[in-house]
Amino acid sequence: MPEAVSKAFWDELHRLGKPEYRLEKVLFRDIFARIVRPGMSCFEVGCYPGRYMVYLAREHGCHVSGIDYTSEFERIWALFREWQVRPLDLYQGDFLAFNPSKQYDFVYSLGFVEHFSELDEVLARHVRLVRPGGWLFIAAPNFRRVQYVLRRWLDPADLDRHCLGTMDLGWWRQILTRLGMRVVFDGYYKTFGFWVSTQPSSCMGRRIVRFLKGFGEWVSARVDLPNRWTSPYLISVSQKV
Repeated sequence: MPEAVSKAFWDELHRLGKPEYRLEKVLFRDIFARIVRPGMSCFEVGCYPGRYMVYLAREHGCHVSGIDYTSEFERIWALFREWQVRPLDLYQGDFLAFNPSKQYDFVYSLGFVEHFSELDEVLARHVRLVRPGGWLFIAAPNFRRVQYVLRRWLDPADLDRHCLGTMDLGWWRQILTRLGMRVVFDGYYKTFGFWVSTQPSSCMGRRIVRFLKGFGEWVSARVDLPNRWTSPYLISVSQKV
């Protein structure tokens, strides 16, 4: 299946930083709070660096599982030991070759699906992990429209690592419905936000990135107006019927 980013890229990226858990770094806490309950089994697709599994285990009392194909897997185990989290199932391998024998109450991926052009197959593999009556949460960055212009200017390499055509809520809804999911909610998340994977080489570019990052934090703290033009994320919540 075509993939926009190689395993070597992820391995190198993961080697640069140590996994850590800080509550303020956990996005979508309001979404998690609406769905998860103590004792639920949760599975994260693309689980490195593990902070969301730690969050669900410690803050919500969930049984956590996940899969990632990074070669830096010992780092995620170190984080779990630090926070005394014992995963139910933890797999090191390629999700696209994964044949699960179990299903879970809550399956989620955050910034995963947009790296693959074959969205139908990727979402189908997510759905297979969801038990009847269980929940699926998909989140991905929104790199289109105003976000596209800013990123093409300030971080074009990262933009090219994403399949922009998959950032389409209508397409998500169509696929999920066909796969037997009832879409409870989908839409955009937050008003504005901006980040880069690599800082621009010019001093002016770095200043602009710092301004946009600060501006996004300032706006999101004061205005909640999700929209297709400037919002940094797309989200979808669905239930298997």
